[in-house]
Amino acid sequence: MCNDLPDYSRVVIVDLDVTDLRETERSLEEAIEAKDRLTAMIAHELRNPLTAVIGFNSILSSDWSDLEDATRHEMVTEIGKQLGDVFALLDDFLAGSQASIHVDETRVTLNEVFDTVDLSGVANEADPTLVVRGDAMRIRQIVRNLIRNALRYGGPNVRLRTAAIQQRVVIQVLDDGPGVPSDILDHLFESFTHGKNAGSLGLGLSVSRALARQMTGELTYSRDERWTVFELELAAG
Repeated sequence: MCNDLPDYSRVVIVDLDVTDLRETERSLEEAIEAKDRLTAMIAHELRNPLTAVIGFNSILSSDWSDLEDATRHEMVTEIGKQLGDVFALLDDFLAGSQASIHVDETRVTLNEVFDTVDLSGVANEADPTLVVRGDAMRIRQIVRNLIRNALRYGGPNVRLRTAAIQQRVVIQVLDDGPGVPSDILDHLFESFTHGKNAGSLGLGLSVSRALARQMTGELTYSRDERWTVFELELAAG
């Protein structure tokens, strides 16, 4: 001090901007929360079908000789459907987690696509002789997603139909339900979008549209009078 006055000549003032640090911390916290939510959602989605599989398997193992053939056949069929849902979920999750999804581009008849798709409860009006360009496995994944959604969330009547329009082929899955809720319509094809009571991971439509576009196609939603229409458009073969 000089003359009882403070000497500021050697004082260093450091001004630190911690805005970026706080933004980084906030982003990290959000990422951790998102990971935890995703883990919980996947566990929930896997638990339901696997619980059913374990239950049916237990009954078949303990009471096989006491069950009628029709009952055994029904349970085995249901086990297959539940495991199909598990594999579909894993397919969507693995495809959605990839930065770039690989697809093959070959000539594919729709018969190759529909041959291993479970169409139980679906009015099949499709032309299996139509030929498209794309990846049979990925097209099948999209169609399965659309049919599963229609059967789970749509109306009682579900239809599968196709049409050839110029150099394009469209595959439509229709149901007579009320349609997509208005609160998710604008985000329908975004990841983790689902209705309040949907009980799903919300990846199927997002992955399906990404796969369609990888095959130079498109996936759209519309309403046609009383019908909900999901349409997959692909290049003709």
